[in-house]
Amino acid sequence: MKGSRDLVGSDRYRPLNASFPLMLERRRAVGMVDRRGRSLSPEVRLLAIGEERFSAAIEKLLVTSRDVVSVCRGASRDVLVETRDRNRRIVEGGTRMRSWYDIDRSDPETAGLLLSQPWLTGHWTVAPVETKILDNRAVLLEGPRIEGRRSVLVTTHHRAVAAALAYWHAVNAQSVPLELAESDNPLGRLSDRQRETAVMLADGLTDEQIAQRLEVSVRTVRYDVAKLGRLLQTSSRFGIGLALGRLGFDHHGDGRDLDPVSG
Repeated sequence: MKGSRDLVGSDRYRPLNASFPLMLERRRAVGMVDRRGRSLSPEVRLLAIGEERFSAAIEKLLVTSRDVVSVCRGASRDVLVETRDRNRRIVEGGTRMRSWYDIDRSDPETAGLLLSQPWLTGHWTVAPVETKILDNRAVLLEGPRIEGRRSVLVTTHHRAVAAALAYWHAVNAQSVPLELAESDNPLGRLSDRQRETAVMLADGLTDEQIAQRLEVSVRTVRYDVAKLGRLLQTSSRFGIGLALGRLGFDHHGDGRDLDPVSG
């Protein structure tokens, strides 16, 4: 599994910049919890203290939601195995669950585990902060240390919800569906010019630079880039780059080596 650092054209700073307001809201929420874990605000609640209690407490909350968006700093085999049955129960109860995982912090073997859980919709992305958004009205975040133990909190404050949604939209804009990233090569349907465009896009060239090299209009290049996005099921240049990298597309040539490398 290739990491996003192996791919060009990714706007890694967009999710990072969007995470700052969310972290500010987390700090404010943490400030609403005293040293014993008691909340000083009706909009902030400590969900659990101690990691051994996290899973049960989170499941109890998620089963009451209809839509759950999870942004994860990474996917690890141990966590996926531990939460597999929990997530299946939650989805079977009627909750829609969608997850975004930071590809650079994920174990290589986790793709198969994620794909073996059809009740989850997964994406690779760049995700510097971990959070869950419930029905666009509540946000789960890392809580304060209580007597040296980790905690998790939930906040319904409108600023925290707005910051979490803005962060998720930034993360999603840099994502590629897991099914696509792990699929066979779909690039055979491209024309020669579109394949050349793909190579130069993976090399990090701008639309203007590609147009100049191919001796076509910028409008034509943008049309070809849009077709690539539709074919690869992503609307961002990062998503295109991530998919091309996963498919083994050789982007180290001069823009004329058109054959994808079998990966």
